[in-house]
Amino acid sequence: MDEANTKFFNRGVWKALTVTIGILVVGELLLAWQYHKLENRRIVKLEVQLEEKAAQDTLEAFLDARISQNEIKTTRYLTENSNEQKEKGEFPFFGEFEDYKIRSKEKTGDGVFRFQVEMLQRDTAFPRLEIITLVNILGDYYVDSVELAG
Repeated sequence: MDEANTKFFNRGVWKALTVTIGILVVGELLLAWQYHKLENRRIVKLEVQLEEKAAQDTLEAFLDARISQNEIKTTRYLTENSNEQKEKGEFPFFGEFEDYKIRSKEKTGDGVFRFQVEMLQRDTAFPRLEIITLVNILGDYYVDSVELAG
């Protein structure tokens, strides 16, 4: 009878040990899956923030060049579409601008941002509101269109 008890306890220990290891492995896999899921969300959010920052930096450089009336520097940020708008006179490329305020920004598509910009003019109490669209072309952002709001 002693020998039967010993075999029983030996089997039970191995069963308990196997079940414990199985629970630990399942727990580790669950934690790894949750970490991976959280990390992916965080990376996507960070990528969107970096994209938005790059687009806004380009917009600010474009607007600063416009205010300083530097045509060479300003033209560097234009796509073919916005260059055609400029040639047709659809928006005032230069003017009596003294400052600007970015009122809102939104991502409208993959690599496309739309900014609402208030252009403050000298000798005028009312600012001009422009909708400026930027697109990502080969990793850099360019002004694709400038439209007067309203």
